[in-house]
Amino acid sequence: MSYSAPYTVPYPYGFQYAQHSYPGNHGERREREVCGLLAQFPTARQTSYDRSQFEVLLTLSPGRQVPIQIFLPPPFPLEPPQLTVPQGVLSHRWVEPNGRIMNERLRAWNPEAGLALVVREAVEGLQGLPTLPVAVPPAPEPQIGPAPASHPYNAPSPPSYHLLRPQGRAQAAGVNLPSPSACSTSPPGDLLGPPAAQPPPSSSAALAAPPTPSSAGVAQPPPAPGSAGIAQPPRKATATDVSQLDHLSNEDLARILTDDQAFLDLVSHIQLTTLARTNSLEATEELRAQNVQLANKNLDLVQQFKQTGNVINVIRATDYNQVKKDYDNKVQRQQKVLEHLDPRILLRQLTDSAKKLDEQSEDILEQFENGQLEIEQYVEQYLAIRHKYHTQEYMRADIEPKIAIDNS
Repeated sequence: MSYSAPYTVPYPYGFQYAQHSYPGNHGERREREVCGLLAQFPTARQTSYDRSQFEVLLTLSPGRQVPIQIFLPPPFPLEPPQLTVPQGVLSHRWVEPNGRIMNERLRAWNPEAGLALVVREAVEGLQGLPTLPVAVPPAPEPQIGPAPASHPYNAPSPPSYHLLRPQGRAQAAGVNLPSPSACSTSPPGDLLGPPAAQPPPSSSAALAAPPTPSSAGVAQPPPAPGSAGIAQPPRKATATDVSQLDHLSNEDLARILTDDQAFLDLVSHIQLTTLARTNSLEATEELRAQNVQLANKNLDLVQQFKQTGNVINVIRATDYNQVKKDYDNKVQRQQKVLEHLDPRILLRQLTDSAKKLDEQSEDILEQFENGQLEIEQYVEQYLAIRHKYHTQEYMRADIEPKIAIDNS
C-alpha cells in the first residue's frame, strides 16, 4: 500500500491537528463519505469549517426534535465517526450516559461500512422514542479542554466568537466555508444505501432542545443557517423577523447575546417561520396562476359559445323553418293514421254501425206490417240486415273487454 505525504486537517484561527500519514486515497474517500451523508440527509447541517462536524435532526415522541451531532475524526474513515445526542434526552441501549451513540455497526467499525448507512441506522433506531422529562441544563461556558477518553480522536474546536453568525466568523478569520455543492460526483450506492426519509425541522422542537456540549467536550461554533450549514448572504431584517423578539424577556435577550446555542436556536426558529411563510406564499401564487389559467380558458369558451350561437341563428333563418314545416305536416299525417288504428276508434265505429243496422231492421218490420212489402221481400231484407247487425255486435262484444284491460 502506498502512502502519501502527511495529511493535515486545515482549521481556521491558527489551530490544526497533528500530522498523520494515511493511505493515498484517504482524503478522497473521506470526501466521498461526506458527500454520501449530505445526499442521504439533504437537511443535514454542516457545523464546522473543515467538514468534520455535521448535525442531523432526530424526531422523538411527542414531536420533539433533537440534533444528532456527527464528528469525523482526522483518520476517518479508518476510525469510526462519533454520533452524540444531548445528554439526558434519551434512554436506549445505544445511548451512553454522556449522550454518545454506540450501536453494533459503530462498535465493530469497518471503513467500508459507509457513514450515511451508519447515521441512517441510528436515526431509524432512535426515531419516535419518548424523551426523558428532565430540566433544561444551563448553557455551558465556552472552554477548551482535554477530550474525553471515549475515543482517541476528539479534536478541539476553535474558540467561540459571540454575536457573530457563522458566516461572519468565517469572514473574520479569512476562511471560506466549504459548501456541500463541492461534491461534484454522485457518491456510490454503497455509501448511500436505500434512501431514508428525513423529517422536516420543527420550530418548537428546535427551541425546546437543551444546549449541550459537543462530543469533544468543548464549546462548538454554531452551525450556519441553511439546509446543510452553508453560509448564506446577509440580508436586511424585516418586520416579521423583529416580531419574533416581541415575546422575549430581557433575560432571554441577554442570554441570546451571550450564548451561541441560544442565538442559534433563535435563528433557526426565525428561518423555519420564514420558510413556512415562503412556502405558503408559493402555494398561493401557484393557486392564483391556476385560477388565471382557468379564467382564460373560460373566456375562450365564451367566444366559442358566441360563434356557435351565430351558426345556430343562420341555420334557423334558412333551413330550419322549412324542415320544421315538413316535420309538422308529417306529424299531422301520423296522427290521422293512428286515429284509424286506435282500438277505441274501431269500437266506436262498430257500435255506430250496429245501431244503424238495428234501426234499418226496425224500418223494414214497420213497412211489412203496413203492407208496403211482400213477405218474400221482408224475409230477405230483414234477415240480411239482422245478420250484419249480429256480426258487428259480436265483434264489438269481443273487442270491448280487451280495450278495457289495455286501458287499465
